Amino acid sequence: MPSPAMAVAFLALLAALSGTAIALPGKNTVDSGDLRKGAVKTADLGRNAVTGPKVRNSSLRGRDVRNESLTGADVDESTLGQVPSANSATSADSVDGSSFARINYRGNRGSAATPILSLNGLTVSASCSLAGALAISATTAVDGAFIHWAVAQLGNPPDNDSDMQLNTSVDNYSLYGEEDPFDVGATEAIADPHGTTSGAPDSTQGTLTYARPDGGIVTATFMAEEEDDQLGGTADCFVIGHAQASG
Repeated sequence: MPSPAMAVAFLALLAALSGTAIALPGKNTVDSGDLRKGAVKTADLGRNAVTGPKVRNSSLRGRDVRNESLTGADVDESTLGQVPSANSATSADSVDGSSFARINYRGNRGSAATPILSLNGLTVSASCSLAGALAISATTAVDGAFIHWAVAQLGNPPDNDSDMQLNTSVDNYSLYGEEDPFDVGATEAIADPHGTTSGAPDSTQGTLTYARPDGGIVTATFMAEEEDDQLGGTADCFVIGHAQASG
């Protein structure tokens, strides 16, 4: 049976071997040197304890972000470049295999014929004479094409359609033209003040359809106007509209 002195000495030895708790001198006194490497675990961190200023710049990578977790609100759109497909659509003005073009001719008196539309082998030109008369014509770069057009306006000449019941002529102020086939070298007057559309194309609304042998198609809708110094400028002749090409 050990003596009391021996028991006390034994307890003192155990205390010396196991270490003793030391009180911290105050708040904010523990630094990284006081922590064993790898001692701090995820469970030791409070919720939302790690904030942006505590993350080293450029240290996070794609694998650090959960898939499908980022949304548009998390991205600065001004830093994004143009995606390849959008770039192609812009440069070619093309959507789903169809190309689009704006017709926006504004000519002064005395302006020679100039192309106002060029799509799929079809070229449409316009001119404005010294008298302020507008002319619209079309040519093709492909033999064997078709072109049909129609213009309706105030001031078209009588087309002398016959009304069999009344035995009189009927003036519907609408003109229709076509060229089948439409070959290279031919020039068709879509609206011409000196041809069968005498007086045209003042106050005209028109359409045209062009078809190539290989299946290419162009359609266009336009208005034409002869008015001095209009649409906020000094132009006297106008052809305004849109065209679409496919194939």
